[in-house]
Formats: sequence, structure tokens, C-alpha cells
Amino acid sequence: MAKYRQIYTEFWSDNFILELNSQEKLFYIYLLTNTKSTQTGIYQISSKLISLETGYDKVLVTQLLKKFCDYKKILYSEETNEIMVLNWMKYNIPNNKNMIICVQKEIKKIKNKKFLELLYEKYEAADLDVDNIFKGLIVNVVPVDKNALSTMEQDTSRSEERR
Repeated sequence: MAKYRQIYTEFWSDNFILELNSQEKLFYIYLLTNTKSTQTGIYQISSKLISLETGYDKVLVTQLLKKFCDYKKILYSEETNEIMVLNWMKYNIPNNKNMIICVQKEIKKIKNKKFLELLYEKYEAADLDVDNIFKGLIVNVVPVDKNALSTMEQDTSRSEERR
């Protein structure tokens, strides 16, 4: 499968992107398109490689990783040196046979089990065939009743509105 990443033209008019400075915009595009990025949006990469490829020093890379975690755009595991792009599925749903085969190979390489569990939950919420995609892997997730979750979210919203 060819390895390329798409950036939609709407990227530049996204409210979040409009608020970033040019350094942060480059960093975010880098996180989405670098040579280690995968079809799952979860990949292992070192600060040193990020520094080499972006030209940013390691201190700045560390600061930017923290910022994007604080922005809730990525999760970063220092233990495994893995990044999870949280909204990866917004434009990258594995919706054909070749993409699913690619994802099946990539998920076996994910070291951070919390990232794997979160990916499972995101795929399940998107009504993807998680039994097939995660075949042979043990993922510790609690099955979620979507109707109960929706009701719980509505109740939370109402109580926040009353405050």
C-alpha cells in the first residue's frame, strides 16, 4: 500500500488551526504526515527524530508535545515513545479492505495498551468490525451500551447547564 497522508484544504480554516502560531501549525502537520505516522494514527517516534526532521531543538519538541497533549489533540507516552493523534479518524476511517489489512498489521505494533484500548473504542463507536480488525488481540475494554452512554452524556450536559 502506498504510504501517503492526506491533508484536507479545510485544515487551514479549522478554528483550532487558526489559533496556532506558524511553529505550532508546522508541528501539527508534521505529527499528521511524518515518516513514522500510521493508518491507525498511533506510532512510535523519538524526540530526536522529530527534532532532526523539523529542525526544532529537543527542548522545543518536548514543549510542543506537551502543548498538543494539553490541547487534547494527541496523547504521548514517554514510556513507549508513542503518539496517538486523537482525531485521526476524522479523515482516516479504515473503510476498505486494504486499509483494514494495513490497520490489522499496525495495531500489532502498538506498545501502549491504553492507546490500543482507546483505538478499539473509537472504531467500535464508528461501527467498524472490531472483531475482525482486532482478531487475535486481547483488548481490555468494557462493552459500552451506546444508548446508556448517550443518556449519560445528555444528563451531564443538563446538569452543567443548570450551574
